[in-house]
Amino acid sequence: MSQKYKFLYFPMKAVGEPIRLLFHYANVEFEDIRVSNEEWAKMKSEMPWNLLPVLVVDGKHQLSQCLTIFRYLAREFGLVGADEFETAKCNEYIDAMDEVRLDVLQMFRESDPAKKAAIKKNVVENTFPKAWPKFNGILKRNGTGFLVGEGVTCADIYVAYMVDLLTGFVEFSTMSDYPELDDHRKKILNLPGIKEWIATRPYTAF
Repeated sequence: MSQKYKFLYFPMKAVGEPIRLLFHYANVEFEDIRVSNEEWAKMKSEMPWNLLPVLVVDGKHQLSQCLTIFRYLAREFGLVGADEFETAKCNEYIDAMDEVRLDVLQMFRESDPAKKAAIKKNVVENTFPKAWPKFNGILKRNGTGFLVGEGVTCADIYVAYMVDLLTGFVEFSTMSDYPELDDHRKKILNLPGIKEWIATRPYTAF
């Protein structure tokens, strides 16, 4: 009997969207529960770490932390590469991209306009120019159009989504300097299941 999934997250994309993309690419049904601030105040104490997202499996098992959920589902859906080494490389690339995400996140945690502008400047002049050539080179060397092995893995989905999201946040307009990475982003976000979801999902700013 197939498992039943409920995915609880706020009405936004952010760190919850890669998990939704996995479901849609794998064509696995799930209940997409978007928790309002009012609902969250009532249910927060019931969550494993008082955080969202949370995945509920078969109505009884709760799993928390966004990347833990993402990796669990990727393994369940067969999107972790052909062997243990490829799985490790998937994790390497996901972790590397998450470091980029955390740099950008500082912008949203800073309320002072001058400090926020300085963080953005650092992201545009240092974070992206350091990370994007690395990912571009990985794609070029692998030569398959994917980050790991011969086909789509969870690393492709996470990296493509984050490149799209983060460059949009800071209005980074020089992706043409990284053609393999930009082509990869477009290809992954146009995969069956993912393309249709992006076209019909509820609009949120981030």
